Amino acid sequence: AKAAALDPSNGKVAVVIGVNQDSSLTNGSTVKVTFSQLSTKTQSDKIVIPLSALKITSEGSFVFIVENSTLKAVPVTKGQLYGDTVEITEGISKDTRIVTDARGLKDGQKVTIAK
Repeated sequence: AKAAALDPSNGKVAVVIGVNQDSSLTNGSTVKVTFSQLSTKTQSDKIVIPLSALKITSEGSFVFIVENSTLKAVPVTKGQLYGDTVEITEGISKDTRIVTDARGLKDGQKVTIAK
C-alpha cells in the first residue's frame, strides 16, 4: 500500500499496522510508534539499488544481469526500502553490474548494450 500524505491541517499521517488477534487494540486506538534501525551494517556495507532495477514476481525478487548479450534473472533477497531505493541482502555483490530498469524485461531476452 502507498503511504498517505501528511495532513496539513493537523500534521498527522495515517499508518496502517497489523496486530495479533488477541490484541487489546481497537479501531481508533492511540499508540506510540518508535522507529529503529534493525540493520547493524554500516551504510558502506549495504548494497542499495534503484527500486526500478528490482523485478518482483510470484516466484520471488530478481535483478537482471547481462551475460553474452542475454538477460539473466538473478534471485535476490530484499532488505529495507529507502524511498526509491532498496537494500539487497543476498544474491548479488557490490561488484555485480545490473540492469537499472527491470520493467518489461524477461529472463533470456537478447539485448544490445549501448556504449
